[in-house]
Amino acid sequence: MERSGATDSTKQQSDSGNGNEPEKGSPKKGFPILAAGIVAAVIGGLAFFASTLFSAPIGFDSEKWKNEPCCRQRMVKSLEATHPLIGMTKDQVRALLGKADKETDAAWQYTYSGQDAGLDLNWDASGKVAAH
Repeated sequence: MERSGATDSTKQQSDSGNGNEPEKGSPKKGFPILAAGIVAAVIGGLAFFASTLFSAPIGFDSEKWKNEPCCRQRMVKSLEATHPLIGMTKDQVRALLGKADKETDAAWQYTYSGQDAGLDLNWDASGKVAAH
């Protein structure tokens, strides 16, 4: 009879502790899902912060405009607010913004880094900025 009692006890142990299923309330069951959610939230937050940081307007700085085309697009609003370009001569614009990336007799363009777009200046017959 001892033998059958040992068998029953062994059977109960193998059914409940076989390692195939975690016990109810085990912290391991939901951990991978929770960890993945936390990682996704952190990465999403960092991506949002980086996109906001690198697209936020910055104050106009003549030297930075001339030497760092990557910052030009972020400076345009400040440039327009602090330096009314309409009516400026080509010499005044060149002193403020440096040599344009594309120049014709009728227009100059200061491109934004890596883009075809940029600040376009159109000249009138007297050589002053007529529009931008």
